[in-house]
Amino acid sequence: MLDWYLSSWGPVDWTAVRQVSDLDADPELGRMLLALSMIEADSQVMRRKLAASGADRSPELLEFIAVWLAEEGEHSRALKHMARNYGTTDLAIDERRWSRDIRAFITWPSLYLGRRIPGLKAAYCTLGAMQELVALTTYNHLAQRCDTSPVSSALRAIAKQESRHMRFYRTAAEIFLGASPAAQRTTRVLIGKLWRPPGMDLIGKGWYEEIFGPILRDPQYTSALLRVDRIVSALPGIGSISVMREYLHTHEFPAPVAAVARREAQGASEW
Repeated sequence: MLDWYLSSWGPVDWTAVRQVSDLDADPELGRMLLALSMIEADSQVMRRKLAASGADRSPELLEFIAVWLAEEGEHSRALKHMARNYGTTDLAIDERRWSRDIRAFITWPSLYLGRRIPGLKAAYCTLGAMQELVALTTYNHLAQRCDTSPVSSALRAIAKQESRHMRFYRTAAEIFLGASPAAQRTTRVLIGKLWRPPGMDLIGKGWYEEIFGPILRDPQYTSALLRVDRIVSALPGIGSISVMREYLHTHEFPAPVAAVARREAQGASEW
């Protein structure tokens, strides 16, 4: 799987976006793009957490992560430039209320203490697959929303790379989970306790829903997000997971059951 991934890795091409300079301002889209840029850049923090927890202790994972960081960094630069194209250079939120979720700081000591927990690699890869699926779904949806071809094409290119990240993570999770019932138990527990939409710990609860509200209120988008639950539930020993559905339900974002059923019937093997 690593050989497959490394055979075609590299920075996403967003050259055409650099040449776009006359777009009409779109504050909603600009804020989402800038927030996504910040989330991609935050991968560096995730890398340090992995090292602290020991969840990266595999030669294949270490090699993948090095390349993953390079690609995510280029995504961040491209998205920041796109946001600027739409007239957005900051998120325009109250900085007194905008700070990394306190849980993110509390967990640092526990990361070192948790090094002996079995199955951390499986849990990391499962959570990674979940976050990458949210990311690629988001980029594809925003690409449909954009009426500027270079921006839309660049977002689809980023989504394609996120799809490759997700495929690697999911396959690695299958390997680690299939080899250890203890890893399955650890993963089930950690998903229930730690999973949140990517970027929420960075941007903050409430602000996250405000910034991404324009798409979270779109049934087409939220229906696609429910694939997160379906894919994780199909992994060895995980069983039924509904964290995405519960998140959407808690915040009263639409996720029509009928739409989900149609998508599953049309593309059950898509991922």
